[in-house]
Amino acid sequence: MKFDNGTVAGLLLSLGAAQFLLFLSISESLYSGYSISKNAISDLGVGNTALIFNTSIMLMGLLIIIGSYFLVKAKKSRYISILVGVVGLAAFCVGAFPETTGWPHIVAASVAFSIGGIFCVLSYKLVRLPIGYLTGALGIVTLFAVVSYLVFRQNYGLGFGGLERMMAYPLIISVLLIGARLAKEG
Repeated sequence: MKFDNGTVAGLLLSLGAAQFLLFLSISESLYSGYSISKNAISDLGVGNTALIFNTSIMLMGLLIIIGSYFLVKAKKSRYISILVGVVGLAAFCVGAFPETTGWPHIVAASVAFSIGGIFCVLSYKLVRLPIGYLTGALGIVTLFAVVSYLVFRQNYGLGFGGLERMMAYPLIISVLLIGARLAKEG
């Protein structure tokens, strides 16, 4: 069975996002005393869960980068394909440079969330509606959370960990949805 480039891109995006969600949950369960409200997601990248978390997020980044290559080959929006590649590279760097490295990690996470939110808002260029509306709305949630933290230092009672999840989860869910739609449509 031969898949076209758009289908391969979609499968890679979905696989990257799905495996990360699973291993994120496993890491949260294994990390003693971990709080989704108080702890940053990247706290999972140090200590006893570091190997699981960092490997998983780097794998997600790598699969997204490769997926962006197949998006270009499928003649999908070149601009959106480049955004996807940047998000993948930033995700890879989040794992390659754990939070203990300081600025490299902060820059990588900020790029992943910011560019990822923009990608989600613009994803209607890749997938048909109504999925494009849904991923666009999820991208707005991500960008709202990014601005809330970076500009206003506001977490709305969620704690830093809770607010960071409002950046990450809509983005990861969007990548999963976009990937699934691309896998179906090609």
